[in-house]
Amino acid sequence: MNSTLVETAVVTLPPGHPGEGDPIYIARRSALSSLVASVDELGATLPEVRYTEEETEVWRAVLDRLSNLHEIHAASAYLQGFRRLGMSPSRPPVPGSLAQRLKEQTGFGLVLTDGLLDARVFLSHLGERRQPCTVYLRHGSRPDYTPEPDLVHEAVGHAPMLTDPEAARLNEVIGHAAARASARQLQALLRLYWFTLEFGLVEERSGLRAYGAGLLSSFGELPHAFSDAVDRRPFKLEEVIEQDYAHDRMQDVLFVAPGLGMVLGEVQVWLRSREYEAL
Repeated sequence: MNSTLVETAVVTLPPGHPGEGDPIYIARRSALSSLVASVDELGATLPEVRYTEEETEVWRAVLDRLSNLHEIHAASAYLQGFRRLGMSPSRPPVPGSLAQRLKEQTGFGLVLTDGLLDARVFLSHLGERRQPCTVYLRHGSRPDYTPEPDLVHEAVGHAPMLTDPEAARLNEVIGHAAARASARQLQALLRLYWFTLEFGLVEERSGLRAYGAGLLSSFGELPHAFSDAVDRRPFKLEEVIEQDYAHDRMQDVLFVAPGLGMVLGEVQVWLRSREYEAL
C-alpha cells in the first residue's frame, strides 16, 4: 500500500462484526478507507492496493471453496468472464487492473467505495456504467461470512458477469431508471435488481445455473440455491417486483429466467409501460 498514505479516521465496525475488537483489522480497514477517500473524482486512475498475506489467505480460503461450486453451478457467461478478467484463485485482484480489463470488455468501470451505499446512489452508478467496488476483505475468522460487501463480493460476484453484454446492459438499464425513480419505483427496481443481478438463476442447455453475484460469491448461498430449501419460481416480472426479500439470511425464494436477453427485454418494455409510470 502507498507508504505516503495518512490515516484520517478510524473505521467503526457494527456490533457483531467478525472484526470487532481486532485492532490490526480495524487499522487496516481505516487505512484502506483513507485510500478510497483519496480518490476524489470519478474516472481518476485507481490507486494501487498491495494486499497483505493475511488478506491473500482470506481470498484463497474463499476461492478454494468456490472454484468447484462455480464449475457445477455458475452460468456459462460467468465462467467465461472469470477467465477473460484473468481472475486468480490464489491472489486478490488489484482494483485498478481489474477496472482496466473490465473496461476493455464492455466499457464498464469501477468506482471505489467504503462499504454499503445508499440504494439510489448505488444503482445510479450502475446507470453510468460504474460498478461500486470495495477494496477491503472480510475478517479472516469468518471467510464464509461478511455483513457488508467486500472485495470477494465485488470481484468474484459482480465483475465476471459484467463482461457479458446483456448483463452489463441490464445493470445499466436498472441503474439509469433508479436515478430518477419515485420511492415506489425505486423499491420495485431494488427487488428486480436483487432477484436478477444479485440472486438470479438462469436455465441453460446444461441445466439450471446461477448468474447473481450474491450467489456466486458465497459458498453457503450457492449450493443452498439449488437445494430443496428454496422455492424456485419462473421469472415473471410482475411477481418479482412484488416479492420482498431479506439481506441478512439465506434466500428462500429465487426466480429462474430462460435467459438474460429475455429479462433485459422485459425490463426495457416495463420501464416504458403505464404500469411502471403508475407506481
